[in-house]
Formats: sequence, C-alpha cells, structure tokens
Amino acid sequence: MPGDAASAPMFRLLAERSSLGFFDLNFLRNEAHYSSAWKTMLGYGESALADTYETWLALIHPDDTGAAPDRLAGRAPTVGSRPFSVEYRLKHAQGHFVWVQSTGVQVFGPNGALQRVVGVHLDIEERKAAEAASTRAEERLGTLSGSGGIALFDLDFAGGRTWLSPALKAMLGYAEAELPNTNASFLHALPPADTADGLPAYFRPPLPGQHLCLGTLRLRHRHGAELWVHAGYVRLQARQGELLRVLGFVASLPEGAATAGPGGLPLASLSALLEEMPEGALVADTRGDIVFLNPAAARLLGLSPAEASGQPVAEHFRLVHRVSGAPGESPVHRALVLGQATALNLEFSLERKGGKPGPVAFSCRPVAGADGTRHGAVVVFRNPEEMSLTPEELIRANRFDSLGRLTGGLAQDFERLLTTLLGGLALA
Repeated sequence: MPGDAASAPMFRLLAERSSLGFFDLNFLRNEAHYSSAWKTMLGYGESALADTYETWLALIHPDDTGAAPDRLAGRAPTVGSRPFSVEYRLKHAQGHFVWVQSTGVQVFGPNGALQRVVGVHLDIEERKAAEAASTRAEERLGTLSGSGGIALFDLDFAGGRTWLSPALKAMLGYAEAELPNTNASFLHALPPADTADGLPAYFRPPLPGQHLCLGTLRLRHRHGAELWVHAGYVRLQARQGELLRVLGFVASLPEGAATAGPGGLPLASLSALLEEMPEGALVADTRGDIVFLNPAAARLLGLSPAEASGQPVAEHFRLVHRVSGAPGESPVHRALVLGQATALNLEFSLERKGGKPGPVAFSCRPVAGADGTRHGAVVVFRNPEEMSLTPEELIRANRFDSLGRLTGGLAQDFERLLTTLLGGLALA
C-alpha cells in the first residue's frame, strides 16, 4: 500500500535511532532479528551479536526464562495473536544484567504452537534500582518507627486520613489497638489550651511559606503526664493557603532535657536513612564547618566523612563558574550570613580533591529553628550527568528545592515522611 511505503522510512528511523529495542523471533523460518538499539541497550555493536535465537537464549537471565515471551509455560493454548507485556533481565556486554520491559505480540499457529514473537525492549534499570532503594529505605524506616525511639504521624486533612505509628502510640502509653488512627486521637495528645480551634489551626504556619518546623513539642501521656519531645514536621498547603496535610516525626528527649532546645536527636539512626540518597547532603554548623556528609556527598567531594568533620565547607565545597572559570560564591556563607537560600543552580563546576572540576547541580538553604534562629546550613548536590531528568524538568519538579528544605525531599507520600525525618538531622 502507498501509505505503508511512505511510512517505511519513519519506522526504520524509529527502529535504528530511538531508545526502543526491536526484536523479531520467527520460529517458522528459524530466523531472528535484533535492531541496533536493541544491541546498543546491552552494550553491543551492530556486528557483535549474531541474529539468532541462540543469542536470545544466551542473554536472558536463567531465573527469568519463564517470564520471557518465547515461552508458554503455564499459559492456555491460543490460536491467532496475543499481546504481552513482561519484565525480565538480559545480560549486558560488561557481564551484569539489565532489567527491560518487553511489550509486543505473540503469533500462534492452528495447532496452538508459537510461531513468532515480535516486540520492543525498554531499559527500566533506573526504575528497578529506585524501587530497590525505596524498599530498603522503607525497611529502615519501619525499623526506626517500630523501635520506640522515632515516632511518626501523618495528618491528611484533605483526604480525611490519619496515621499514627505504633511507636507514637507507645510513647503516649497506648497499645497499638487502643488508640485509633484519627485526628481526635492526635488532638487528645496535645495540650487542650493550644488546640481549641482544632488541628489545622494548631499546625497552620505562623508566616506564609514556612512549611518546615523543627523544635520541641509538648504532648500528653494517657495518664495525664506531660511529655516534651523533639518534633519535625512539614506542612503541605494549597495555593490559597489551606492546610492540606502535616507529616512529621517526634523523638524522645534525653533524660533531663525536657525543655531543652533542638539537639540530642539520634544522629546515628537518622543518618542511616541518608545512605540510599543519590544526592549528596552536606550539613554545616553556624561557623561554616562540616558536621555531616552522607556517602554520596563524600564520593562527590573525594574525601571521607572522617576527613571532612570539623573542616570549613569553603575548603572542600569550592565552586568554579563553568564558562568564565571564576571562583563562585560559597552558598553556605550566603545562607549563614545573609540567611538567603540558593535555588537549584547548574552554572558551576565543583572542584574535587585531587581531580578536575566536575559539573554540579546544587541548592543550599539555612536551617532555622521554630523561633527563626539559624543553626546552620544544608547543601544538597549531585553530578547532573548522573541524573535522568533534564535541568528544565528538575526546575519544574522543584526537586532540589524540596531536598534543601528537608535534607532530602522525595515526591511520594512515603518519601515525604522519610524526608521529614531527615529534616531533624540538620539540627542534631
């Protein structure tokens, strides 16, 4: 058909130049074809892989053969064609396995035998890695929230849902089943004199845009005793200022520190949550000295946390303008002296210890207590070449801005809870 002829160059371009890897397993003719993109996805050149079915069998992970579209195990016989969408691993030229999503069509003969499989592969390795990291972080968060040291809460006013962690209920003197997950339960744990207008009014920011709060909180035990705890929470608001949600944590104060200011949080436990963050997180005190580096920050700066501890940030986080080569202003100095945050910036390179300057995307903001007193600064940074999002997509997502607010800042509900925990780290 003329339309088919006109479309042929476009489909050829799609097969050769797009990120989709096309494959065709023709069992009737004993032929196989893999597009250039299919081979490139696995680290091979055009002529490095033979177009044979044996190539397919050699590359697929032995544990995933049952899920592959060339197998029929556990499936009812079919005549005609049937679509499929599955995920499995294929061996990369460097020896590791790459997760792919495979979508296409299986073609069956009159006797139900599989005659042909045509489909595309899409590399989903990054998504699988993110899922694994999220699972590990969730396990750590569950360990922390169930241990009694860290208690969590989620007050979703817009959705009408409330969640109080078992550790929070235990802190208040209740067994998990004794205290229902309701706003009324949390309201009962707060001083009546402060909550006469309800929970939304209690958590409403005193100043517009003040989303994060870190400090101490007064709670009531079920037997009437007064409990002073460290607290950190983030407020999510609609554009009109309506309070939609509050997510946060509370942690028991050290013995004898019932009315103390911020400090004494279990740094060792909270810092463990930062190990899976792909962004580097650097925390500086009021003097501009490094008090904390997560593993990603240590790698990007080329030094160990032990080497960095107590060292001036200015000696290790040095910026050079990518175009002019001029030294850049220290974002930590700007945060500490002027109280000004630095939004997502991609104009500079970062000098590395014993190496050439490399590109960096960073944001920085001062860390302040509930009374506005500055306690230090947080820098969140990453090599933009390791990111899957473009700078424009990052800006639209405001990812780095939220990271700076909470020393982390991931987008999903669970991840928002995690970053609320991480916000306490900056004051520890």
